[in-house]
Amino acid sequence: MKVRDVMTAAVRVCAPEDSLNQAAQAMWDGDLGWLPVVDGDAKVVGVITDRDLAMAAHLRGAPLWALQVADAMATVVFTAKASDSVRNASKLMSKHQLRRMPIVDGEQRLCGVLTLGALACCAVAKGKRPLGPKDVAAILAAVSAPRPLAPTETMVVELVRESALADDVLQPAPRKSSKAAPKAASKASPKVAAKAKSKSKSAK
Repeated sequence: MKVRDVMTAAVRVCAPEDSLNQAAQAMWDGDLGWLPVVDGDAKVVGVITDRDLAMAAHLRGAPLWALQVADAMATVVFTAKASDSVRNASKLMSKHQLRRMPIVDGEQRLCGVLTLGALACCAVAKGKRPLGPKDVAAILAAVSAPRPLAPTETMVVELVRESALADDVLQPAPRKSSKAAPKAASKASPKVAAKAKSKSKSAK
């Protein structure tokens, strides 16, 4: 069985120059957590997830409408062709921990998406089945395995808020000045307390 037999051909997409707000709306409208990013020739140039949207807004300190898809999308994209076998495509998804994968033609133009759900349907469908339930379970286990943590240096670079002074950028509320602690709440150190007790006894 070929990928074209099980892939989803009708795919929502976004462009690198779209705002993250537009991408979020497309995900909401399609009940999706992921979108392929294509250029003017429908060639796949990246992918973006709902998590990418949230983290881009958080780390850059800006609203979704102020950022572009190009600011948050992943540019390393693994793809398969519609003519590939389902088994080979599933191996690629397992290797790179992909829950969904863009399907492209010979010129890298998007023509569909292969999802883990589609593979599961193949496993239980009647007739010729390229994958069995155990195969899908193995793919799911590989995809769900913990990934290495991202380098701390990357997070530090992202936290440099270059747009912090720009207009309409969300700013954290200023902290209220802390009130001085009541004198009764302060406690003397053990040494100071010992000296005071010694003077009290000598005075008697």
